Amino acid sequence: MKTAPPNGKSASTTAATPAGRVTPGASVDKGSMDKGSIDKASIDKGSMDKRSIDKGSVDKGSKGGKKKGKTTPEQQKQMMVVIISAVIVLAVGVSMYAYFSHSNTPEKLIRVNGPPDQVAAFTATDKFDQLSWEMQVVVIKELAKKKKLLEADYRAGKFNKKQFEDILAIVWLGKQIDHVDKYYSFGAIDKKGYLDKLIDSDKIDENDGTPKPKDAPEKSKEKIKTIVEKMPGVERRKFDDFRQALKERTKEREREDAAIRKAARNAATRPTTRPADRLPGAGTTATPPAKPLSTK
Repeated sequence: MKTAPPNGKSASTTAATPAGRVTPGASVDKGSMDKGSIDKASIDKGSMDKRSIDKGSVDKGSKGGKKKGKTTPEQQKQMMVVIISAVIVLAVGVSMYAYFSHSNTPEKLIRVNGPPDQVAAFTATDKFDQLSWEMQVVVIKELAKKKKLLEADYRAGKFNKKQFEDILAIVWLGKQIDHVDKYYSFGAIDKKGYLDKLIDSDKIDENDGTPKPKDAPEKSKEKIKTIVEKMPGVERRKFDDFRQALKERTKEREREDAAIRKAARNAATRPTTRPADRLPGAGTTATPPAKPLSTK
């Protein structure tokens, strides 16, 4: 005996399905699905993952949407990563600025304006070799102005002969760089006169005008070559052209000096007046006429 269900529905009705779901092939009565029949629990969790819901895709009026102004845990995590990355980048930037502004610029200025022996010692270090050419020129020119003080330091025993020869190479190179700048500021005629001035000044010691001792330290050509090879292209060409012009003028001066000496020798051996024995009447003496003999 079949009993009627309490709700009055026919017993032949198919098994009840969870609210909000429709069995494939089953008919859906409009009355059986009204707005109030779908609750939050009827949404399958697998069909709507929290990560799949974009903040902009949720309608303001939907019950399942997030409130405006709130972020998901995933978004909060991403924001935290961005903030940490920004802090790291800022810290690295501050560290680099502090390093270069503290360890490079002030140190360079202090070394350039410091005692000559310390500046000279700095040119023999790897730090000097790692400087740009522009910064090396500043140090080289400044050191070239202090040759007398460096010579005093050498006599005081602060440098050995090899070290002082490297220092002399730096000093010489600093003066040559200054000569290059002045040389190219002159016209053709003045350039020749400037080269003559340099040639004359190179023959004597610039300090007291006395000839250089034979055993005096000489500038290191190897040190000069090492520094010149690091010059930028334009500066290197100007330096080489100046040195070539100075070399050619030196040879020309040597030829001129040889011609002057030859003319002086010829003038010294050529008689300016006739010898006395070649004058008219030379070698004879006039004798007075003989007196007549007395007849008394």
